[in-house]
Amino acid sequence: MSTNPTLDSKTLWRQDRDHYIHPWTDFATFKEEGSMIMSKSEGIYVFDSEGNKYIDGIGGLWCVNIGYGNKEMAEAIKAQLHELPYYLNFGAHTTPPAATLAAKLATLTPGALNKIFFGTGGSMS
Repeated sequence: MSTNPTLDSKTLWRQDRDHYIHPWTDFATFKEEGSMIMSKSEGIYVFDSEGNKYIDGIGGLWCVNIGYGNKEMAEAIKAQLHELPYYLNFGAHTTPPAATLAAKLATLTPGALNKIFFGTGGSMS
């Protein structure tokens, strides 16, 4: 069932069906149909555990807008993980990447729009 010999698609399918609650799921059919297992990505494409290739038209819910497997981004993330992978921005706390990106974005916005709020998703306002 799997194109990756380290993946056991039938077991993963069963584990997912029996234990993982998915948002926006039609549970009337889920018990029988289960999930499609996406197991690989490359550029704009994702592949299921059967080896079928799909264009990821919504970019992983809009968080993969530069595509999958972007080596430049992976190296930047790796470098930052070694420095400081995360720190809260509550109160009077910041990090060098947050301050630098906010300043860069402020130069790209029109008029007096020069304050940036980093949210956790694309639907925050």
